[in-house]
Amino acid sequence: MILGNFSTNNTVFYEQYSAVVTDLIYTSLTANAANYLAAATNTWVNVTSAEYFSVLSNVPGTTTHVLPTSSLSLGSSAAWGVGYATTVVSSAAQVPTGTYIIGFVSRMFNTTGHMAPLFSYTFDGTYTEIASAATVTTSNTYFVRKAPQTSLSAAGYVAIVGDQEPAATNAITGLEYAYSNTNTGSLTGGTLTVSPPWTINSNTPVFFQVLGTTTKNW
Repeated sequence: MILGNFSTNNTVFYEQYSAVVTDLIYTSLTANAANYLAAATNTWVNVTSAEYFSVLSNVPGTTTHVLPTSSLSLGSSAAWGVGYATTVVSSAAQVPTGTYIIGFVSRMFNTTGHMAPLFSYTFDGTYTEIASAATVTTSNTYFVRKAPQTSLSAAGYVAIVGDQEPAATNAITGLEYAYSNTNTGSLTGGTLTVSPPWTINSNTPVFFQVLGTTTKNW
Protein backbone atom coordinates (compact mmCIF):
# COMPACT_ATOMS: atom_id res chain seq x y z
CA MET A 1 0.00 0.00 0.00
CA ILE A 2 1.25 3.47 -0.89
CA LEU A 3 0.09 6.36 1.26
CA GLY A 4 0.23 10.03 0.28
CA ASN A 5 2.35 12.41 2.29
CA PHE A 6 0.98 13.54 5.65
CA SER A 7 2.42 15.42 8.63
CA THR A 8 2.82 14.14 12.17
CA ASN A 9 4.91 15.93 14.79
CA ASN A 10 6.39 18.17 12.10
CA THR A 11 7.66 15.19 10.10
CA VAL A 12 6.65 14.11 6.61
CA PHE A 13 6.49 10.40 5.90
CA TYR A 14 6.32 8.51 2.63
CA GLU A 15 5.25 4.89 3.18
CA GLN A 16 5.94 2.31 0.52
CA TYR A 17 6.43 -1.36 1.30
CA SER A 18 6.78 -0.36 5.00
CA ALA A 19 9.73 1.98 4.33
CA VAL A 20 9.55 5.33 6.13
CA VAL A 21 11.60 8.34 5.00
CA THR A 22 11.74 11.69 6.81
CA ASP A 23 11.80 14.76 4.56
CA LEU A 24 14.64 16.78 6.07
CA ILE A 25 13.96 19.74 3.78
CA TYR A 26 10.48 19.96 5.30
CA THR A 27 11.65 19.51 8.89
CA SER A 28 14.15 22.36 8.37
CA LEU A 29 11.27 24.77 7.68
CA THR A 30 9.07 26.69 10.10
CA ALA A 31 7.03 29.61 8.72
CA ASN A 32 6.72 28.06 5.25
CA ALA A 33 6.39 24.38 6.18
CA ALA A 34 2.72 24.32 5.17
CA ASN A 35 3.51 25.95 1.82
CA TYR A 36 6.14 23.28 1.20
CA LEU A 37 3.62 20.51 1.89
CA ALA A 38 1.11 22.09 -0.48
CA ALA A 39 3.61 22.61 -3.31
CA ALA A 40 3.98 20.27 -6.27
CA THR A 41 7.05 18.02 -6.34
CA ASN A 42 10.13 19.61 -7.97
CA THR A 43 8.79 23.19 -7.70
CA TRP A 44 10.38 26.15 -5.93
CA VAL A 45 8.93 27.20 -2.57
CA ASN A 46 9.65 30.70 -1.25
CA VAL A 47 11.17 30.58 2.25
CA THR A 48 12.85 32.92 4.71
CA SER A 49 16.60 33.35 4.87
CA ALA A 50 16.61 31.51 8.22
CA GLU A 51 14.80 28.55 6.66
CA TYR A 52 17.16 28.51 3.67
CA PHE A 53 20.22 28.36 5.91
CA SER A 54 18.49 25.80 8.13
CA VAL A 55 18.24 23.55 5.06
CA LEU A 56 21.93 24.18 4.37
CA SER A 57 22.78 23.17 7.95
CA ASN A 58 20.35 20.28 8.48
CA VAL A 59 20.10 18.38 5.20
CA PRO A 60 23.18 16.11 5.12
CA GLY A 61 25.77 16.83 2.46
CA THR A 62 24.29 20.18 1.40
CA THR A 63 26.79 22.64 -0.08
CA THR A 64 26.60 26.03 -1.80
CA HIS A 65 27.56 26.77 -5.40
CA VAL A 66 28.27 29.99 -7.36
CA LEU A 67 28.58 32.97 -4.98
CA PRO A 68 29.87 32.48 -1.43
CA THR A 69 27.36 33.24 1.31
CA SER A 70 29.41 36.22 2.49
CA SER A 71 28.77 37.97 -0.85
CA LEU A 72 24.98 37.85 -0.46
CA SER A 73 25.08 40.81 1.95
CA LEU A 74 26.68 43.17 -0.59
CA GLY A 75 24.59 45.96 -2.08
CA SER A 76 23.25 45.91 -5.64
CA SER A 77 25.56 48.13 -7.69
CA ALA A 78 24.87 46.88 -11.23
CA ALA A 79 22.34 44.96 -13.30
CA TRP A 80 22.25 42.56 -16.21
CA GLY A 81 19.82 42.97 -19.10
CA VAL A 82 16.46 41.25 -19.30
CA GLY A 83 16.78 37.73 -20.69
CA TYR A 84 20.55 37.47 -20.21
CA ALA A 85 21.60 34.20 -18.61
CA THR A 86 24.81 34.35 -16.58
CA THR A 87 27.14 31.84 -14.99
CA VAL A 88 30.46 31.96 -13.15
CA VAL A 89 33.65 31.16 -15.08
CA SER A 90 35.09 29.02 -12.29
CA SER A 91 34.64 25.75 -10.45
CA ALA A 92 32.17 27.58 -8.17
CA ALA A 93 29.45 27.01 -10.78
CA GLN A 94 30.25 23.31 -11.18
CA VAL A 95 27.92 20.84 -9.47
CA PRO A 96 29.08 17.24 -8.82
CA THR A 97 27.62 14.05 -10.24
CA GLY A 98 24.64 12.77 -8.28
CA THR A 99 23.63 16.18 -6.92
CA TYR A 100 20.03 17.10 -6.20
CA ILE A 101 19.47 20.86 -6.61
CA ILE A 102 17.41 21.78 -3.53
CA GLY A 103 17.54 25.57 -3.21
CA PHE A 104 18.60 28.93 -4.59
CA VAL A 105 18.72 32.62 -3.73
CA SER A 106 18.83 35.63 -6.04
CA ARG A 107 17.49 39.18 -6.37
CA MET A 108 16.32 41.67 -8.99
CA PHE A 109 17.80 45.14 -9.47
CA ASN A 110 14.76 47.44 -9.34
CA THR A 111 11.62 45.48 -10.32
CA THR A 112 10.11 42.22 -9.04
CA GLY A 113 10.13 39.54 -11.74
CA HIS A 114 10.70 35.86 -12.48
CA MET A 115 14.02 34.04 -12.33
CA ALA A 116 14.97 30.46 -13.06
CA PRO A 117 18.17 28.56 -12.27
CA LEU A 118 19.51 26.71 -15.32
CA PHE A 119 21.71 23.67 -15.82
CA SER A 120 24.00 22.29 -18.50
CA TYR A 121 26.35 19.31 -18.59
CA THR A 122 28.90 21.45 -20.49
CA PHE A 123 30.00 24.91 -19.40
CA ASP A 124 29.61 26.57 -22.82
CA GLY A 125 26.65 24.43 -23.90
CA THR A 126 22.86 24.77 -23.90
CA TYR A 127 21.25 25.39 -20.50
CA THR A 128 17.71 24.37 -19.51
CA GLU A 129 15.52 25.25 -16.54
CA ILE A 130 15.97 23.15 -13.42
CA ALA A 131 12.36 23.90 -12.46
CA SER A 132 9.80 26.51 -13.49
CA ALA A 133 10.63 30.14 -12.73
CA ALA A 134 10.04 31.68 -9.29
CA THR A 135 9.08 35.23 -8.32
CA VAL A 136 12.09 37.22 -7.10
CA THR A 137 12.06 40.67 -5.46
CA THR A 138 14.74 43.37 -5.18
CA SER A 139 15.90 41.87 -1.87
CA ASN A 140 17.57 38.48 -1.52
CA THR A 141 14.74 36.02 -2.23
CA TYR A 142 15.21 32.47 -0.98
CA PHE A 143 13.76 29.19 -2.25
CA VAL A 144 13.88 25.49 -1.55
CA ARG A 145 12.79 22.83 -4.02
CA LYS A 146 10.03 20.43 -3.09
CA ALA A 147 11.42 16.87 -2.91
CA PRO A 148 13.35 16.73 -6.22
CA GLN A 149 13.29 13.23 -7.68
CA THR A 150 16.15 13.40 -10.20
CA SER A 151 19.84 13.92 -9.49
CA LEU A 152 22.52 14.89 -12.00
CA SER A 153 23.80 12.00 -14.10
CA ALA A 154 27.19 13.73 -14.48
CA ALA A 155 28.93 16.84 -13.23
CA GLY A 156 27.59 20.03 -14.76
CA TYR A 157 27.12 23.77 -14.40
CA VAL A 158 24.44 26.14 -13.12
CA ALA A 159 23.37 29.54 -14.44
CA ILE A 160 20.40 31.88 -13.92
CA VAL A 161 18.11 33.99 -16.12
CA GLY A 162 15.30 36.48 -15.43
CA ASP A 163 12.51 38.39 -17.16
CA GLN A 164 13.55 41.62 -15.38
CA GLU A 165 17.05 42.97 -14.68
CA PRO A 166 18.93 40.68 -12.24
CA ALA A 167 20.90 42.53 -9.58
CA ALA A 168 24.69 42.31 -9.75
CA THR A 169 27.69 43.75 -7.93
CA ASN A 170 30.94 45.47 -8.87
CA ALA A 171 32.34 44.84 -5.39
CA ILE A 172 33.77 41.40 -6.19
CA THR A 173 36.96 41.25 -8.21
CA GLY A 174 38.56 38.28 -9.90
CA LEU A 175 35.26 36.48 -10.49
CA GLU A 176 34.42 36.42 -14.19
CA TYR A 177 30.97 35.69 -15.55
CA ALA A 178 29.83 34.36 -18.89
CA TYR A 179 26.56 35.44 -20.46
CA SER A 180 24.23 34.56 -23.33
CA ASN A 181 20.85 35.88 -24.46
CA THR A 182 20.22 33.29 -27.17
CA ASN A 183 16.92 32.12 -25.68
CA THR A 184 14.03 29.96 -26.86
CA GLY A 185 10.95 28.73 -25.02
CA SER A 186 9.02 30.13 -22.06
CA LEU A 187 10.67 31.20 -18.80
CA THR A 188 7.48 31.00 -16.74
CA GLY A 189 6.36 27.88 -18.59
CA GLY A 190 9.48 25.96 -17.57
CA THR A 191 10.66 25.39 -21.15
CA LEU A 192 13.31 28.09 -21.58
CA THR A 193 16.65 27.07 -23.08
CA VAL A 194 19.72 29.27 -23.40
CA SER A 195 22.21 28.39 -26.12
CA PRO A 196 25.77 29.42 -27.08
CA PRO A 197 27.66 31.56 -27.74
CA TRP A 198 28.67 32.49 -24.18
CA THR A 199 30.70 35.69 -23.76
CA ILE A 200 33.07 36.45 -20.88
CA ASN A 201 32.42 39.50 -18.69
CA SER A 202 34.75 40.56 -15.87
CA ASN A 203 33.80 41.30 -12.30
CA THR A 204 30.03 41.86 -12.47
CA PRO A 205 28.49 38.72 -10.95
CA VAL A 206 24.73 38.39 -10.48
CA PHE A 207 23.57 37.69 -6.94
CA PHE A 208 22.95 33.96 -7.23
CA GLN A 209 23.63 30.92 -5.09
CA VAL A 210 22.44 27.32 -5.38
CA LEU A 211 22.11 24.60 -2.73
CA GLY A 212 22.82 21.00 -3.69
CA THR A 213 23.24 17.66 -1.96
CA THR A 214 24.19 14.18 -3.13
CA THR A 215 22.22 12.60 -0.28
CA LYS A 216 18.47 12.16 -0.77
CA ASN A 217 16.65 12.72 2.54
CA TRP A 218 13.01 13.21 1.52
